[in-house]
Amino acid sequence: MQSEVDLVLDAHAVNGECPTWCAAENVVYWCDTFAEKLHRYDPGTGTDEEWTMPAWTGSFALGSGDRMLIALRTGLFRFDRRTARLDAFAPAPFDARRFFWNDGKADPLGRFWVGPAYGPLDRRGEGPKVAPLCRIAPDGTHVAKSPPVRISNGLAWSADGRIMYHADTAAWEIYAHDVLDAERGIIGERRTFARVEVPRGGPDGGATDTAGCYWNAVYNAGKVVRFTPDGRIEREVRIPVAAVTMIAFGGPGLRTAYVTTANPPGAEPQPLGGALFAFEAPAPGVAIPLLDDGYFK
Repeated sequence: MQSEVDLVLDAHAVNGECPTWCAAENVVYWCDTFAEKLHRYDPGTGTDEEWTMPAWTGSFALGSGDRMLIALRTGLFRFDRRTARLDAFAPAPFDARRFFWNDGKADPLGRFWVGPAYGPLDRRGEGPKVAPLCRIAPDGTHVAKSPPVRISNGLAWSADGRIMYHADTAAWEIYAHDVLDAERGIIGERRTFARVEVPRGGPDGGATDTAGCYWNAVYNAGKVVRFTPDGRIEREVRIPVAAVTMIAFGGPGLRTAYVTTANPPGAEPQPLGGALFAFEAPAPGVAIPLLDDGYFK
């Protein structure tokens, strides 16, 4: 079943990512990783404003008020949207010349999880090409929570909080982990939930809905896919851009699915590459929690 997809913002982003609905403002925050931009899109007015960051901007999570945590290539930073003040929070636990922070999201208890992507600035040196997904505590310390991956993506939690989803785009794998102790961030061993084989692409950003399904934006395949809880494909929604990067839910009742895309350098140009799209979802999405206030003390 194909949903009608609307172009809501012809943003011309290099690499749109991390769409996040802010219920307090009725807007979508998103970022353009390689353009080093944070955006705020207002669907009520159609306006989009932006802030320039000092490094690649992989993801972020909203806190209360105007506060947020942003994952830059150079580490994690607190950001105040009202004053545009950016303060260092925690360094990256890897060599930032080889990796950058990629997909990140707050878990059901408001703790920040974020994973790496391999993208070396200096390709002459030898070194690791994989690193683990991490859970970042409010004091800035980190704990590795997955086997090492090359391009961490697909992070989401089921509506009941019992399953955590995670993907490695480069491995074409979407994983599921049982949440064994949410308070302590303890998860079970990963199991393959689905395999998505795409040349020069794979599973990218993910989200869940209240019907128990998991959605994933499939990079370089021009679609988002809805999986049933047992990993079967329930539907595919075609997006008129090959480089689909992430899906998130917003709008009244969280019934609108927002989808970011990219127009990567060196790839065949696409007229709508980097645009933000939306369609009506068959079930409400699961809200992304705000970060615990402890991150901002």
